[in-house]
Amino acid sequence: MDSYRSEIEDFTNCNNREAQEAIDKARRENEEALNEYNEAVSSFNNRAGR
Repeated sequence: MDSYRSEIEDFTNCNNREAQEAIDKARRENEEALNEYNEAVSSFNNRAGR
């Protein structure tokens, strides 16, 4: 049973790492999208003379 428990712990740890990596990637992509939006708005406002 100890071997089975160890395998389950390894499996869940791996899943948790992969989930955290996906969350981190999504956060980076969200931040990049917001930065691109803010740059586009700023550029537009500069061209519009605001």
